[in-house]
Amino acid sequence: MGSKSSASTIIEEDCIKQGNRLNVEQQVRLIRPFSMGDVKKAMFSIHSSKSPGLDGFGSSFFKDLWSEIGNEVSKAILDFFDTGYLPNELNETVISLIPKVSDPNTAKDYRPIACCNTVYKYISKMICSRLTEVLPSLIQGNQGAFIKNRLLAHNIMIFQDLLKGYTRKNVSARCILKIDLSKAYDTVDWQFVEDMLNQLCFPSRFVNWIMTCLKGTQYHLLMNGRIQGSFRGKKGLRQGDPMSPLLFVLIMEYLSRLLSFYSEKEGFGYHPLCKHLRLTNLFFADDLVLFSKGNLNSVKIIQEAFTKFCNATGLSANKAKSQIFFGGVKEDVKQKILELVQIEEGNLSFTGRAQLIHSVLLGIRNYWMSIFIIPQKIVEAVDKSCRDFLWGKKENKSKFHLAFWEKVCLPKKLGGIGFREGKKWNKALIAKYLWAISSKQDNLWVKWVNSIYLKGQSIWSYHTKQDATWYFKKLLNLRVSTSEAELNLVVNGKKFHASKFYNMQLKENKVNYVGAVWDKLVLPKHRFIYWQVVNTQLITRDLLNRFVSIQDVNCPVCNQAEENHKHVFFECPFSKQVAAKVKEWLGQVHWPISVKDLNDKCSTTHNNLRNRVINFVIAASLYQIWLNRNDCIFNLTCATPCKISRVVRSLVKIRILCLGPFKEDKMTRFLINVVKDW
Repeated sequence: MGSKSSASTIIEEDCIKQGNRLNVEQQVRLIRPFSMGDVKKAMFSIHSSKSPGLDGFGSSFFKDLWSEIGNEVSKAILDFFDTGYLPNELNETVISLIPKVSDPNTAKDYRPIACCNTVYKYISKMICSRLTEVLPSLIQGNQGAFIKNRLLAHNIMIFQDLLKGYTRKNVSARCILKIDLSKAYDTVDWQFVEDMLNQLCFPSRFVNWIMTCLKGTQYHLLMNGRIQGSFRGKKGLRQGDPMSPLLFVLIMEYLSRLLSFYSEKEGFGYHPLCKHLRLTNLFFADDLVLFSKGNLNSVKIIQEAFTKFCNATGLSANKAKSQIFFGGVKEDVKQKILELVQIEEGNLSFTGRAQLIHSVLLGIRNYWMSIFIIPQKIVEAVDKSCRDFLWGKKENKSKFHLAFWEKVCLPKKLGGIGFREGKKWNKALIAKYLWAISSKQDNLWVKWVNSIYLKGQSIWSYHTKQDATWYFKKLLNLRVSTSEAELNLVVNGKKFHASKFYNMQLKENKVNYVGAVWDKLVLPKHRFIYWQVVNTQLITRDLLNRFVSIQDVNCPVCNQAEENHKHVFFECPFSKQVAAKVKEWLGQVHWPISVKDLNDKCSTTHNNLRNRVINFVIAASLYQIWLNRNDCIFNLTCATPCKISRVVRSLVKIRILCLGPFKEDKMTRFLINVVKDW
């Protein structure tokens, strides 16, 4: 980043002509004046938890004080767009080194993340807001990342089709290069960025805004919690600058156009599945997949185009992490290609992806489920992992699952805790692709499906062919349990809502306690126990005795009656004393006397602060009673009702005073003053 780029080749204008350039209307829209409203919108779009830059002022500082400083900040930012001048202090950037591996030993084991000043981020965000308007018309459909209304999943599914048949005998010759770019963001040549913007007919004023942001970069290195020196940037895009991903997509567009241009050369052969669409590449942000016919001439032409790209941009391939895959290529031809590209041959493996799904929980599970219809066994294994994680494990054995998984996976309003059951959620996520084909959405993947499979037929009447890929066959199977009318019910405008489709599959009735149990005023750990109490799902001794024979089923606190939910929380002398002590400072409110009474109380409205506070106190008391019960069993200690009352009062007081301000009215002010006196 601190040394000048080694890029040496100018942009080939004939290659740029392979795609669109900006028209006059787009140019005018890019440089239309910004307003103070644009500044405020950019400011509030940055999350409050984002790291500040060298000046230490995060976005939360500006948000909290916007009424006092917003006018001056807006004027300063708008001055940049009027004059093109950016003070050096605003463009100072702290480089924080984030480990790539668990045990970093060398500089290569760290990823440099740029912490830009917040005011600079506002400027960058405003430029991004204009860039995103024009990128869809400039960037070809084979780039799946960072472009509005495009899904990375589409490229993954096309890639899945391309991989089909690579392990078969007698398949027509084909090859795929998976290229990993070395330090992609850090090595971009600034002159190339400027030339590319000019070639695409960006207005000179807009180009100047971008280049001022890039060329004015001053880096400060943060190590061991201290600034250890600084240097002037001479190349590269900052990981942490909102503008960087969009500029990188523009850079990769040059490679796409180069490949389109060079693929017209004599001797180039397309991948057997790509002749109709004349497709040579797919991009996943900075991950590249290039493909052609499996012969030496075709690979030579691809390498020539890629070399031109590297020479112009300053980027290069990391050959150690890149791979080439062959299908139907003779051994002597394969060896010549390997000598040419100097990249190791890879092995096609789908089990690694399945293993990844096995080993992770909901977040990554949902990502894969949005792309593929996961086999039922894998869905069940992932769901089991989620269940075990939720309820805990001991000595590699699962503990009792305190609620049916189907109930846990219900939305909160239906009595669950908001997880989504794997099979139904997978179906909901994949249904959007059926809808995309049915509604003839304008994207590369839908065109691909029509070109390879449908050939003008309706998706609803198409008969599955034997040679269709596994994922497409599974997608077609959805038609058995899904109708076009059902899909249209969950479409709002041009957007398919998977969550609405998921909820359509659920038949349970709404519960009345959702507002009380999941009230944000209640502490999260209290909410979970509260939910278990209203559903009688805690492992009390009467419930445990159904699964494992135990000698003593009496309450461990009072030893006077069988332990069940009603006794533990409402009838035990200890619990009654806790309620009495709490009401001494809370006031003479109705305290529930059974689980049914608790459910009835939860069903009453909680639209005012008084009721919400009472509900919070009850939830905190139930939690502390259950905590004390467990201490009696496992630690042989028991708190006094007075102590539990004090703990609850302290928790509630701190929580309420920290979560303010609340709606201003006389009752609320009175209540807050009462809480302060607790």
